[in-house]
Amino acid sequence: KPFFGGCNNVDMYRKISRIGEGTYGIVYSARNKETNEVVALKKIRMEKEKDGLPISSLREIALLKSLQHENIINVKDVVVGGAGLHNIFIVMEYCKQVSCIFGELLKHRPIMPGNTEMNQLQKIFELIGVPNPKIWSGFDKLPLARSVRFPAQKFNQLKIEFPHVSDNAIDLLNGLLTYDPQKRFTVNQAIHHKYFKESPWPKPP
Repeated sequence: KPFFGGCNNVDMYRKISRIGEGTYGIVYSARNKETNEVVALKKIRMEKEKDGLPISSLREIALLKSLQHENIINVKDVVVGGAGLHNIFIVMEYCKQVSCIFGELLKHRPIMPGNTEMNQLQKIFELIGVPNPKIWSGFDKLPLARSVRFPAQKFNQLKIEFPHVSDNAIDLLNGLLTYDPQKRFTVNQAIHHKYFKESPWPKPP
């Protein structure tokens, strides 16, 4: 049954582990107690909010619910816990950001630590360059592609930012971070990449 304002109770999910934390919330992997489905459970940060749900979260929920595409994470539900609107969670398809996790493993720290939406974009552009129709077919047809002023950073900086790793590691990271979904590495391409066949070999557990 809906728990608050038409929303279900977060107690219908059992948290498995904490995946990560960002400016706008904390993300957990969780399991639906009824269906056994594993999902991503994002708790919205409310510490500084006095007037209800943050506008950034409202935009995120509205945008993701309006978009249906194989390359976009699907919002499954919005659930609440506790009294009132102090604990709000977005329930999404479980999808780890493999490229960022791999980069963090190589660098031993976050590779694009943005603190606002625009700052996050800036960090992405600084690392892998600004997207354009040459590297991302159809980019110029995206709704905001022509209305947003992008910085003059055209070049991929992965080799500069990761000088200590092998060429295979750079190739894998670059393939995972590719803007164009049609050119980005698939799961199958990633797990069979030659990076995993070079030394040092992984040790048995």
